Amino acid sequence: MYNCKKNILAGFILLFVFVLIVGCSGAKEGSSKPGEGNSKETSNSGGKPQAGGELVAAAGADITSFDPILSTNAGDYQFLWPVYDTLTRYNSKLELQPGLAEKWEYPDDKTLVLHLRKGVKFHDGTDFDAEAVKINMERVKSKDSTISDFKNVESFEVVDPHTIKFHLKQPDASILLALAERAGIIVSPKAIKEYGKDIAQKPVGTGPFKFVKRVPNGEIVYEKFDGYWKEKEPFLDKLTIKIMPNETTRINALKSGEIDLIQGVSPFSVESLEGTPNIKVENVTSFTEKIIVFNAKKPPFDNKAFRQALKLAIDRKAITKTLLRGYGKPAYQIFPNEYWAANHDLKIDYDPEKAKQLLAESGVKKPSFSMITTTQDYYEPMFSDMLKEQFAKVGIEMKTESMEGTAAIGQFWSEKKFEAFSSGVAGKSDPHLLLEIWVAKDSFYNAGNHTTPELDKLIAEANATYDQTERGKLYSEINRIQSEEVINLLPVVSTPVIYAMNEKVKGFEPNGLVKSYFPSIWLEK
Repeated sequence: MYNCKKNILAGFILLFVFVLIVGCSGAKEGSSKPGEGNSKETSNSGGKPQAGGELVAAAGADITSFDPILSTNAGDYQFLWPVYDTLTRYNSKLELQPGLAEKWEYPDDKTLVLHLRKGVKFHDGTDFDAEAVKINMERVKSKDSTISDFKNVESFEVVDPHTIKFHLKQPDASILLALAERAGIIVSPKAIKEYGKDIAQKPVGTGPFKFVKRVPNGEIVYEKFDGYWKEKEPFLDKLTIKIMPNETTRINALKSGEIDLIQGVSPFSVESLEGTPNIKVENVTSFTEKIIVFNAKKPPFDNKAFRQALKLAIDRKAITKTLLRGYGKPAYQIFPNEYWAANHDLKIDYDPEKAKQLLAESGVKKPSFSMITTTQDYYEPMFSDMLKEQFAKVGIEMKTESMEGTAAIGQFWSEKKFEAFSSGVAGKSDPHLLLEIWVAKDSFYNAGNHTTPELDKLIAEANATYDQTERGKLYSEINRIQSEEVINLLPVVSTPVIYAMNEKVKGFEPNGLVKSYFPSIWLEK
């Protein structure tokens, strides 16, 4: 039986939908007033927001659980956020924003104080307060939780009804943005007590919409919560998310008017939508990547020169043009090139001659390796076919074996039967959370637990630094070392995030991780 971490990654691969990388505020305090934020007009607002109506969106897979501590798919956010608020948020510009916590500060490096909004109600009529936050935070830290973001939190202390302290074991700059995701979701304590394990199917939060019903693998229906703390939001009276696993089915439903919004359109389907009356397509900055993960304890990946040769043998521009129809970008590091924590000078040139030279220096005889691909990823087998051809040009044979996602995870990360894995990756709300998952020595997903003493030291130092400018310098160096040493993965391309919607949909705030926030949406009548 697979543990929680394996299930989490299974969700990443099965949907190829990942968690958003966002920047965090360099300041130690943040604030906003009720009603500010996503109620403002966006670039596609098209005028003054109008209240009323029903939005019907389509999702590729059903929610895994409405209990945030049991949810295991990044795709779950589109189902969770309508009914639940988080303690902090991030906007479409990837900036940290207040949520149920309207401001915060660090009195010292090991104490985080959250000041909570007043007058907020749960859907069941009970009050949101610091005790409700403490109950939820302790659930996140419990043995039943799939969330690992609080490993540096010692305890939670209720100071007064609207103030709570996080006591940290050591400085941790990732906490605030972790609170914008599952770790910061607040469930009604009354509902937790009343429903017990059934809370996974009976969500009660403080969010903009109330849960109405769920038809498994069919649809999830929400209605407007009239007692929502934000002025005017949500604009919609009703929200329905239909489960449509097949992309062609989703596209035909959009064209026919059955649905209004598709999140995550493949590059291969864009042409069929462009020029369609009443349909608009948006390609937003992506924070997802297609990568090769390898086990650095297994030959030939235990050879640094071989890893470096493989890095230079990949023609990322050709793969972007052919595989992604020009919608994506070459990827040179685990962070997107536009991200504040990226090394903006880092680039990997396609250099087959240098790759041949490094391969000769490696001393690897008859260089070859086997890579797992998954049947769920629509980029396969074209991606692996292009890599095979490029590697063959420098004298490296790559063999592939395709299998279902969960089985592939077990074969590579648990049983360690293969040398490499064709995977997708995305960030978390804070750069440290991404490195902790994929790069850190003890990470489940660092198959060979390969690292360097310098890299480990820098990762710890960056997470203990609260100033974003200083953190940025540290992460830039981390990216350089990861690329130079080729620690445990090879970034290949930044995959596109494309949305398609009916022209009547206004106020939508798309992001690069297909994690949508619906309250800002309104329908033009």
